[in-house]
Amino acid sequence: MWTTWVSQAAHAGSPRSPDGRAFAVATYLGVLVRTPTSWQLWHPPDQEGAFDELRSCTIANDMRAVACVRAGRVILMRQRSS
Repeated sequence: MWTTWVSQAAHAGSPRSPDGRAFAVATYLGVLVRTPTSWQLWHPPDQEGAFDELRSCTIANDMRAVACVRAGRVILMRQRSS
């Protein structure tokens, strides 16, 4: 099932990256990000306490940025540097 879904083209605004290799979904704990090699939970401190308000997340092709909607505004989250 996963391989079928990944091989389909992603439409604009979907949880999947435009290249279809990753996706991002808002949860009450943060944003769950699936990359080809891992699962990650992004929980930026500036959004603490508001994760349950995040909606309609999507992820960039490079998997370093996620955008979600919160209270009618776009919230941009970037992956922390290691």
